Order: sequence, then structure tokens, then C-alpha cells
Amino acid sequence: MSDKTPSHFWRNLSAAVVGLAAIISAGVAVKDSFYDDRAPVVFRLPDRTTDLPTCQAGWNWDDDRISCVRKLTIPAKSFTIKTDRAIVAIDGRIDFYLNTERQPGTNAQGQAMYKAAPGSVQVVIPIMHETTMIGDMREVIFHTSEGNICSIDALPESTDWMKKMRVSYNIRLNSCGDLCRTSLSPNRMRIDVYTSSYEATISDKC
Repeated sequence: MSDKTPSHFWRNLSAAVVGLAAIISAGVAVKDSFYDDRAPVVFRLPDRTTDLPTCQAGWNWDDDRISCVRKLTIPAKSFTIKTDRAIVAIDGRIDFYLNTERQPGTNAQGQAMYKAAPGSVQVVIPIMHETTMIGDMREVIFHTSEGNICSIDALPESTDWMKKMRVSYNIRLNSCGDLCRTSLSPNRMRIDVYTSSYEATISDKC
């Protein structure tokens, strides 16, 4: 009888399929073994906390890790402003200028004048009667040679036209809250203004 019967054919085919499956299984096992033995690849971004140089004593990196900053205290101050007429109620502002000093008067074009003053905080206090200024004063209340004044905590930032006039912060005298105090003299022609102490942030990159 010939060996090439149908049953013999199917037995040979089955053996071939089993052998092929064994070869494929062995290849997968070798591949898995190869990758299991390798260390996992991890991509690590630089740690901006440990990779940055150390700030000098008393200074710390800001939240964005851009520059070293330092906290300083602007002491409480008192001011006296005389008015050119008696007033019934106090109306005016405390304007805070950072790293800039507002100069008296205006230029030939009627524009306000300023002077660069790195590290300085100047206050200008205009006293108003309706739309007329009836008294004012200006004073540099703080200066440091260690850097620029970046911000003053707790003070409300100026907006709109006040910001265009380079005023960084301003307080209304009739709504001081905990930021200032005012009093009017008995003859109603002198106002005493008291500012609280404030915490400022300084840096060389602001």
C-alpha cells in the first residue's frame, strides 16, 4: 500500500503545524526575555529645584524659578498735608510708585514727569475737593540698593488711567481699611495720614 494515503497526509500536515507553532512560541519567548532583561527607558526633565544654583543667604528662588528674591519690610509712616481751604470730609488717595519717582509739575506738553529710581518706593498723596486738588505731598518712604521693588503685598493694584500714570498701587483715603488711617485737624485745614507697614518683594529681574 502506498504511504501517500489521505490519513498519512493529514498526520504529516498536523506535525508540521505543531512544529511551526513551537518555533513561533520559542521566538516570542526569546524576544520577551530580551526586553525583560533591559532596564526601562525613563525620560526625565531637569529638576529645576536641585539643578539651579543656590541663592545667596537671605534670598530664595521665586515660584517660577526665574530669579532670586528677598522679602523686606517697608516701615509704617505718618504724613501731614495742609489744604488751601477748610474741608468737611477727607477725599484723596495714596499713590505708590515703585522704582520710579513722580516729579512736581508737568513738562511743556502738560504731561507728568518721572525719574527712574531703582529700589525706591515713593508715595504721592493728593487731597481733593470735588475735582480740584487742594493739597498734596510726595515722599520717598523706602529705598534699597539690593535690587528693584517687584511688589508690595496686600496693597490693591492700580488699574486703567492710574496704571497708565505709572502708579503701581493706590489706596482711597476714605476707605483705608487696615492699610492706612486718617484724621482731620480741628480747623479742618490739615490732614494726618498714617500708612501701615508693608512687606515688599525685591529682585534684580523686575
